[in-house]
Amino acid sequence: MALGLIYTKLMNLKEAKIKYKTQGYLCKGRLDRLGNPIEMKLSFEQWLDIWVKSGKWDYRGRKSGQYVMSRMDDIGHYELGNVEIKLHSENLSEIKHNQDPRSKQVKTPNGIFPSLSAASKHYNKDRQTIANWCKSKPEFHYI
Repeated sequence: MALGLIYTKLMNLKEAKIKYKTQGYLCKGRLDRLGNPIEMKLSFEQWLDIWVKSGKWDYRGRKSGQYVMSRMDDIGHYELGNVEIKLHSENLSEIKHNQDPRSKQVKTPNGIFPSLSAASKHYNKDRQTIANWCKSKPEFHYI
């Protein structure tokens, strides 16, 4: 019985490490709503501690009624003081609220930008230049 419990805990820890690495991997190439790169700056222990203290570990996911780790105002990195656990639906609602409904996301070689303005700021070019690139360069396009 004791060995079975130890094995279960080890498997849960292994699963947690996989989830942590996946979240860190998904950050690569993503930009926050201001057009800055997003990084996973939480250690595995910090990340797991936030989830465990929230009491929502078993309810993680992207379906209705499930919870996600989100960044405050969708700005900055995944780091202590800038993350919270909330319903996925609340996080989506904030994203829609924070985004100008007229803006289109722009995919570039440096990542996905929430708007033409964010991409132009990143590349230090005017908006029209980026718009022209979206029409003429295959690596730049609207999403």
